Amino acid sequence: VGETPYPDGYQSSKHLIGHVHIKDAVIDPESGKPRWVALGSGEVDIAGQLRALQEDAYQDVISLENHYTPPGGAPEDGVRQSFANLQRLVGELV
Repeated sequence: VGETPYPDGYQSSKHLIGHVHIKDAVIDPESGKPRWVALGSGEVDIAGQLRALQEDAYQDVISLENHYTPPGGAPEDGVRQSFANLQRLVGELV
């Protein structure tokens, strides 16, 4: 809704977070609406968000919230692709 989710939205609400739903999108320039993409390939700084959660010692749940279906694929394909990207990004934190 026009807010930059990270770092702006996170910084203003991190003290309230108890459960993270993670997904990624790009904003369609014509409609202004989000178009769901594989995690890590959109406009959200997922790597930065994960780093911030780690630095802030976040210990609660992170759920992959998939809305992405690749062209010619099925929703399950989007989940698999996004989950692989999430695993890679988390692995880069260590």
